[in-house]
Amino acid sequence: MKSIQQKKSNIILIGMPGSGKSTIGVILAKALAMEFVDTDILIQTEEQRTLQEIIDSEGHMALRRIEENVLLEVDCENHVIATGGSAPYSDAAMRHLKQNGVSIFLHTDLPALKSRVRNYETRGLAKRPDQSFQDLFDERSILYTKYGNITIETSSLTQDQVCEEILMEFKQLSEIPFPLRLQKEFNTIKTMVKLFCKDHHQPEDQICEECSELVNYAGERLRNCPFHDNKSTCGKCSIHCYRKDMQEKIIAIMRYAGPRMAWKHPVIALQHFINSRKKSPVLPSQSGKSTVPDGSKQ
Repeated sequence: MKSIQQKKSNIILIGMPGSGKSTIGVILAKALAMEFVDTDILIQTEEQRTLQEIIDSEGHMALRRIEENVLLEVDCENHVIATGGSAPYSDAAMRHLKQNGVSIFLHTDLPALKSRVRNYETRGLAKRPDQSFQDLFDERSILYTKYGNITIETSSLTQDQVCEEILMEFKQLSEIPFPLRLQKEFNTIKTMVKLFCKDHHQPEDQICEECSELVNYAGERLRNCPFHDNKSTCGKCSIHCYRKDMQEKIIAIMRYAGPRMAWKHPVIALQHFINSRKKSPVLPSQSGKSTVPDGSKQ
């Protein structure tokens, strides 16, 4: 018996000013069909002033307090989040973000940073007035290392190469978040399996080994889905990618859990119904056929 593994759906970028968090974040979000948020922009929007204006009027510690409050209010899924360079000064904020995210430390060496950051004194950095770039680099590197789940050395890489490194790391960890549409499909499958297992196998808020295997298998199939956000529900899909034994299990679960979803999980049921009305797109390689060979060997 084991619980369903919860995949963290956000990517959190941390690192020094000049490490490329905002630009790389946009590229990553586009590559993964995710939303993007820059927390420095959130701060400026909420405060209606620039970061430097906050520092000039109230000091760098005031900016850190404001930043912490803004980060603690971040509540999203399937987002790439570019944080400000001073975000890791707040342990509470980092722990909050990492509850539903994997943090990536974009490590750039000091010479590369100095060549990119030419407005050190006016950039809006939450630093002591007398603090040199070297001191700031040394102080923050410890924090970035502490809070980063993955470290990417970026000094000699292009922005596209950095993104490729991040994607490769995520694939190895099997942590790449689903596109939003597939995430909803996966959540529906997990909910149905959990409902079935609770009534037939395991009464606690966990699922048995067999059902957990089915959930993980369904996730693997969705991660390899060629339709991405254009996909209909699995039941209406034109590709039968489940092995026969897994297909029989999921059909049995859907027949049992489907009618019960409307009152136990009405929001999920409604979204699933809406998606089931979509026609599944046909891949060009199918040449007009409605199906391809099933996944009996998958």
